[in-house]
Parts: sequence; C-alpha cells; structure tokens
Amino acid sequence: MWGRAAHDAAGVAGRRTAVAVASGSLLATGMVVTTPVAVADTPAVTADVQALTAPVRAVAEAAPAVVVAETAVWTVEDSAITVKAAPKPEPVIAQTPTRTASAASRSAARTASSDDDTDSAADDSTSEQADASVALDDVDLSDVEQRGQAIVDIAKRYIGIPYVYGGSTPAGFDCSGFTSYVYDKVGIDLPRTSSAQRHAGQVVSADDALPGDLVWNPGHIAIYVGNGKVIDSPRPGKSISIRKIWYSNPVFIRLPK
Repeated sequence: MWGRAAHDAAGVAGRRTAVAVASGSLLATGMVVTTPVAVADTPAVTADVQALTAPVRAVAEAAPAVVVAETAVWTVEDSAITVKAAPKPEPVIAQTPTRTASAASRSAARTASSDDDTDSAADDSTSEQADASVALDDVDLSDVEQRGQAIVDIAKRYIGIPYVYGGSTPAGFDCSGFTSYVYDKVGIDLPRTSSAQRHAGQVVSADDALPGDLVWNPGHIAIYVGNGKVIDSPRPGKSISIRKIWYSNPVFIRLPK
C-alpha cells in the first residue's frame, strides 16, 4: 500500500512538474518544491520517457526527481474578499419654484417687444387707462385718413400687452382678437378670425395703403401704421409692438366707410 501510494504521488508529481506546449517554447511548472522529501524504503519510480514527445521528453530528462511523502498535506489559502455595499442614492430635493411678479410695467413690457426693428411708442399709461373710451369727438370717421390714424392711436395704447391664444381683451390678445377689439372702438365690427377679416374689406396696393388698413398674411392679421410697419399681437411669448412687415407678400385691406 505504501509503495502504491508513493507510485501514485510520484506519478502526479511527475505530471505536474513538467508541462510543455507542442512548440516547446513555453514551460509551465505546476508545482514548486522547496525541500525534497525522501521516503525510506520507497522503491524508485520510473517513467517511460520514450513515449513522450521530443520537447516534453527533453524537459522530463532534465527535471530533477521529486519524491513526495504519502503524509504530505497540500493546503490552499483562501483570500479574504471584502464586499462593500453600494452607497445609498442621494435624496432628491424638490425645488420650490420662484414666484415672479404677475405683471410688469408697460414701459418694461415694451422693451421686451417681439422681433427686431420694433418701434414702441412712448406711452406709459396703464392697461386700465389704455382700455378707457377713446375720445373721437374731433375725428371724422367718414374720412379714411382720420379714421385710420385714430385706429393706429388706439392700437398703440395696447403696446406691451402679451399674446394670449384666443384672447380678445386687454388681459391678452391674439392677432385677430387685437384687430377686432381696436376696430370696434371706432364702430367697425370685424369678424373674429384672421381668415374672415381678410375678406372684410377691399384689397389695396402697398403704394395706396394708409395707416389703419389691415395687413393680412396667411394665418395672421395686423394693423398698418405706415412706413412699411405694422402693429400686431404676433405669437405666444411675444407682446403687442410695432415692427417692420416681415412677410414677402402682405395683403392690404381697407375697411368700408
């Protein structure tokens, strides 16, 4: 039994001592023996090296003999592994929205008027004053030029009022709500939508257009103030202002007397 165990151990040691790849260029040693252990009365163990390949045979012939006692104990030290828990997610802190003033002054609102080339009139009246009845006692509404200038003067009172979709009061206007509101001040009842206002009067050329005429573009309506400019309520995020006509083919419409 002692001899068989030594034989088996020697066989394992022999196999682990020398392992070579087929190319013979790499040698990996599967075990390290610091001090040979001799076992008394243990018969020598030999291997048939002729049955090995040439590279392995060369290594086996050059390797020293290793004898391992049957009582030898092999131990493997386990490395301690420390697992660190993932950090807890940081709490989400809800931000309290900052409240802003509900309404700015008219002069401040005019400085934020829409688009470039705005030409805001110097009017510091409040929205309540702007909505006051317009004195038309000295205006001949049958005269196209006087009526048109009165329309422009009324419209300028609302510079700075913000665009509001569907709006038709000084609390907020959309484009056609603004024109219909202003024209109502001189006794002209306009349809509510821009497409309907397009057909409310007679089309005139740009050269013949006068202040107070309507200026239509598909989906938008404005009031002509002269010198290639209009006053209008342009779009969400903007406010009523005077600016240059930006569309290429404006349609000028004069309302009947």
